[in-house]
Amino acid sequence: VDPSWRFFRDVGLLVWEYKWFSLAIVVVTIFQEFAALWPVTLLGQFVDRLETGELGNTVWLLFAATLFYPGLARANVILRHVMFYNADFEKRVEMIMAAGEEGYATDLESAGTAHTRIVNAVSGITNTMYHVLGSFTPVIIKVIIVSGRLLAYNRALGLVYLASLVLPALLTVLFNRI
Repeated sequence: VDPSWRFFRDVGLLVWEYKWFSLAIVVVTIFQEFAALWPVTLLGQFVDRLETGELGNTVWLLFAATLFYPGLARANVILRHVMFYNADFEKRVEMIMAAGEEGYATDLESAGTAHTRIVNAVSGITNTMYHVLGSFTPVIIKVIIVSGRLLAYNRALGLVYLASLVLPALLTVLFNRI
């Protein structure tokens, strides 16, 4: 079995082990992506209402939206960091204890070697988990939300946007032969 697949399996198992944190991050990310579009929508309403002079509460909503989004984005970052550090620490301690119980650390040099290998392995897996949930997942969610909004606004514009995403994906698959 290719070591890359074992690595991705371990990342998936770690995400599954922390499924409630992962689910919370995905839900907050979905809200964050909708919140990112809220000021743009409100700005459009504000501009549309300028001619009539009846702005209503659009200015206050725009102000609230510009404060809400950064707070939500920061909460998402904090949530990801809490999960990352919890997972990193718990897995590191768990593996070091297991290595000690299995007798891998018979002398100081082998204990240091085992510790370094464990730290590197845990760090690689938890960093990947962090970036899958913090970088990859938000991009997928953003594409889905923006595509849906564009398709609802103008079908032709939405289809062109989707086509502009499909072509690079196909070329990536073609050139990398995944």
